Amino acid sequence: MSRSCPTQKADCKNSAIVKSVKKLINQLESDNITDFIPVTKKELNQIKRALDTYMKECRICARHTANYYQCINAAAENLQRRIPMFSNNVYPWKNYDWDYSNHISNNYSKEVTGSRPGSNISDLYKNLTGIIKTINGLIDDPIPGPTSRAGIRSRSSDYPQFERCGDRCYHTHRVKNALANQLYRPPTTDKFLRKKLHGKYSSSYFVKIGTCPRRDLVSKEACEKRGYTWTPNVVDKIMRKMKGNKNVVKNESGSCNQPRYLFIDNSPKPFLNGSKMQGMIPSIANDIASLSPDKLLNAAMGKSMTGNFEIQQCSKSGIEGFSANQKSNKSTNLCLVLVLLLIMCYLFLKR
Repeated sequence: MSRSCPTQKADCKNSAIVKSVKKLINQLESDNITDFIPVTKKELNQIKRALDTYMKECRICARHTANYYQCINAAAENLQRRIPMFSNNVYPWKNYDWDYSNHISNNYSKEVTGSRPGSNISDLYKNLTGIIKTINGLIDDPIPGPTSRAGIRSRSSDYPQFERCGDRCYHTHRVKNALANQLYRPPTTDKFLRKKLHGKYSSSYFVKIGTCPRRDLVSKEACEKRGYTWTPNVVDKIMRKMKGNKNVVKNESGSCNQPRYLFIDNSPKPFLNGSKMQGMIPSIANDIASLSPDKLLNAAMGKSMTGNFEIQQCSKSGIEGFSANQKSNKSTNLCLVLVLLLIMCYLFLKR
């Protein structure tokens, strides 16, 4: 007598990832830890909200997908991406996750092109039309296209093939696409992040590559208003605690750092200048051509490559004394050069 496998039950409250995050929250709420680890209350609240959202998404997976592993994994991945230490490492996350195979299945599968087995005239005509459409996808049609947008239910998006996406698939991608509303909500107010991120740029995204010191922003409020990271002075916190919080000033000491991003341009491009063919094959050929030695050297030197990636430059106002002393430094350098020239002339004439 055959037995069916029992449905796996997901214990959302007692899963390993929930226990790990709860342990992290308990440690961060401890005064002994926060004295040495600079974590703000805002970041702690974000972690708590991320855990609450994970519980809701985990219940969706349990109720509608019978704990489908892809759904559970997507909920856990969303939890990690909502934690402050990781949330702003990539923007937007859905563009980073763009699935080329889903887009191809939704636009060039046999169900869409009408291809079918058979030997009569009608079948041959359908198959010929399907082959032409597939060739256009490989050579001419850009992926992503002009109407594309990551994470939405559309054939021009990277959503799974409609004909094969049932109830379990729908709810799994309902959880997977929970971060789709991040689009055009950049982590900072910098103009560098205000680039087009839909249409042919639906698979393009920003990656955090470091920070720039902003010594011109001396208060926590001014720093966080721009979306930057305020790091409290740990030594100052310890000294205040040792003094019993006497004579405590309202302004918390610390430093402001501006996240620095790299924009990765994955938009389809023609291989030949002037050509309008932007399909998969020309785009791949263009990417291979971008690996030439001169371009790799420029990348190693921290320079941007037009059409491939662009590196955000640190603001000059954040460099201590730069904006105020730039003109005086030029004058000083000029005076030093003149003095050296006079000394050289004196030594030459003396001989």
